[in-house]
Amino acid sequence: SSGINAEYGDHGSSTIRGHKQVISQVLSGRPQMSVPEAPMQQLPPPDKRVPDQAADSGSSGRVDPLVLLVAAVCGVALLLPTWQVDSSTLPPYLHLTIHQKLVVAYVLGLVTMVILHF
Repeated sequence: SSGINAEYGDHGSSTIRGHKQVISQVLSGRPQMSVPEAPMQQLPPPDKRVPDQAADSGSSGRVDPLVLLVAAVCGVALLLPTWQVDSSTLPPYLHLTIHQKLVVAYVLGLVTMVILHF
């Protein structure tokens, strides 16, 4: 008989919090079945599996129109001119700062991940 001794401790510390000894035995030849094993459960093919409740909450293949609207608004907001640009013919209240554009780009990335999830 031989075994593996594993000691558990905090990272970067020499303090041992616990240990576990796993005893193993190497046998030669084919193992003899002295104890009947429980049969392994057969999983159905992927196309016949029942989807999880969490995954099935909105997976009808359609994207919520609100998500598409947010994506469109973010796309238009990124096309608006930056605050300090004077060559625009748009009114000043439509000019966005760099920070506003960064937030809009972040939201557009999140919305894109939601859209591509379906």
